Amino acid sequence: MKNFVASACFVRFGDRCPNDRQRIWAWFVACVLGTLAVMVAMPTHAANLSAGVEPKGWSQTCEQFSPRRFMLSTIASSNPELTFKASNRGDAERWRRQLREKLIKLLGGFPSQSCPLQARTTEVRELVTYADHGRPVRYRREAIIFQSRVDLPVFAYFLVPLSASNTGKVAKGVRLPCIICLPGHGSKVDDVIGVNADGSLRRGWEGYQQDFGLQ
Repeated sequence: MKNFVASACFVRFGDRCPNDRQRIWAWFVACVLGTLAVMVAMPTHAANLSAGVEPKGWSQTCEQFSPRRFMLSTIASSNPELTFKASNRGDAERWRRQLREKLIKLLGGFPSQSCPLQARTTEVRELVTYADHGRPVRYRREAIIFQSRVDLPVFAYFLVPLSASNTGKVAKGVRLPCIICLPGHGSKVDDVIGVNADGSLRRGWEGYQQDFGLQ
């Protein structure tokens, strides 16, 4: 605190100096003293927090400016228009149609006509991931690019599980379910298919998204 006071005094003194050189030196000394004050205060503050000791009035101040109370009261007083209350399949399907219409409206609507996908494969690799207990799972990863709208290409990975009983290809005529995995923030799609930041492959299902695209 003494350093902060001294720093403030030098700032006031610098404002009253008759020439630029004296003002510059006064402001320089103020910056040095202010930096020293921060360096002295930070370890003490960090030690107090790590020991569970909060500064006086800290909890009250944090609670006062936290949006948590506002959000909870807003949630409690709201009555969502499309709350799921279905008790049978018919009600559930009607709710799904209404939800779909509302979502499309909020997104601004979809194009009236779809464009050709013009999908092309840019890379094909056969890889191995490891499930729980180290069980190996072979799969084929295809890097593809397709047109979602006119002049709006999309990059994606197409993952196909491979059977260990054949040559690495899905048997002809076999139809597998397709799941669309949308990545979140972070390293985007790499975080859901087992790719590290440096481009290397993870051995197991890890990362903060647990490589759910591989699961």
